[in-house]
Amino acid sequence: MDDRTHRAAHRIQGRSAAPGIALGPLVRLAPAKHEARQYRSAAEEHQALVDALAASNVDLTALVREVGDGEAEAILSFQIALLEDDNLAAPAFALIAGGEVANRAWSAALALQIASYDGASDPYFRARASDLRDLRDRVLRITICLLRRFWPPIGVTAAWCCAGEPPAAMSQFSPDRAACR
Repeated sequence: MDDRTHRAAHRIQGRSAAPGIALGPLVRLAPAKHEARQYRSAAEEHQALVDALAASNVDLTALVREVGDGEAEAILSFQIALLEDDNLAAPAFALIAGGEVANRAWSAALALQIASYDGASDPYFRARASDLRDLRDRVLRITICLLRRFWPPIGVTAAWCCAGEPPAAMSQFSPDRAACR
């Protein structure tokens, strides 16, 4: 029993994404919701995706400078190159122009790419499918501002918990790199 909160202490086991001991509230991160519905005009949906792509690019570029690991830099640089390729987002923008919301359009457009990479005969390209999933979810979280409800109070250190997220995905949960702008 914690004397300060009058709650029973719980021990949670998992694999750490960073060395050390985490003390503080546990924030469980839910997977990005592909079906979350926004109520915006087509122009606003278009701009939401443009803004999310730009914010993702800024975040990934900053992360490349911080990681100091060649393999991680290569993965993040691959994601940046994908974001800078207009052909990646073109199907999403076409769906938005047809009346679809930004998050569903982005998810649908990336589903085609992910399936293509998953089905590749080259193991390198099959492995890159996880980078596409990470990129899809990074942009989705920014597009629908999913993170706002997860932030602990200012000044409180928290431990983040999630299932199945690639390490690069955790980079966006730093208070100095908030995903919702």
